[in-house]
Amino acid sequence: MTYYNEKIYESIQLPNFFSQSEVDEIKLNYIELENIILEEFFETPREKSKLSVVHFMDRESNDITSTARICTVANNYISHEGVDDLEFKLFMASVNTDWITDVKVLLRKRLQEQDRDPGDITTISFFDFLVPFETHCDGFDLSEDVKHMRREDSSLNEKIEELKRNVSQYNTHQGLINLEADPHHGTIIFDQWYPMSVYCDFGKDNTSRWSTGWGPYKETIQFYNEDTPERYGEHIRNFTYKYMLDDEYNIITQHDASHFSRKSSYGLSLEKQLLFGEPGTMIGWDSKKFHKPKPFPRKPYADSLNRNRLCLQYECIVRKTR
Repeated sequence: MTYYNEKIYESIQLPNFFSQSEVDEIKLNYIELENIILEEFFETPREKSKLSVVHFMDRESNDITSTARICTVANNYISHEGVDDLEFKLFMASVNTDWITDVKVLLRKRLQEQDRDPGDITTISFFDFLVPFETHCDGFDLSEDVKHMRREDSSLNEKIEELKRNVSQYNTHQGLINLEADPHHGTIIFDQWYPMSVYCDFGKDNTSRWSTGWGPYKETIQFYNEDTPERYGEHIRNFTYKYMLDDEYNIITQHDASHFSRKSSYGLSLEKQLLFGEPGTMIGWDSKKFHKPKPFPRKPYADSLNRNRLCLQYECIVRKTR
């Protein structure tokens, strides 16, 4: 058994994965929780802020724990603040999150009904993004110390080889379930894949702004202009070495081209676009496959706190000892 899952899961779009009543109940519970977090922890009203990401996961114990990211709009500026500390976890321990466990049980049941192995661990999160981000994959995740190293560091490859030897689990497949998102928005799945979790945008360079921050921050997990599609003993599978075909590029950039330039398409080809459809629709794909949110235009600041794309996100993880 290698350090990554060798199976490639099919990219799928399933209407009515959750019923409308199930969607309504989950959304009601989430909105109530969001209001509590904003008003009691961040001390800001819902009218001025929203949560763009809330994770409920512990990859080791499979227990419910919490991290969050808040978006606040003030003076025509959107600020982002992440929390992943003891104070927030202690706060969440005082809040009723029993319904999260019920959602996980329901999700695993539905995945099993579709012959999508839910794995040993199934994490769930809520995403309500304001803007799209770069093409990436979510395979074997490199450690934080490796992500903060420079490419020229002589110990980099040795550290990664050690991580490979000691890997205890790997991601298999993941997806999104539409709770309140535009039916014509969704996720783009590419034919290309890579066994480690990396970003891929050949329209950028080592000084560009990434969703992770300004380059060269986290350059060890980025493929960009003039890179070869090979790193750490692996290569990007099905890399085309050319720009995407016009008809594929036009499908991806139907709503907005500013977040995915022609140069950003280098090496990539379109497998599928998975659209959110009606609430309750599930879209799912292999974690190793390169993917990105279908580019959508940024809303005016006055509208940015309205729901953009509220989805339940999941990841299925298998322990290597299984």
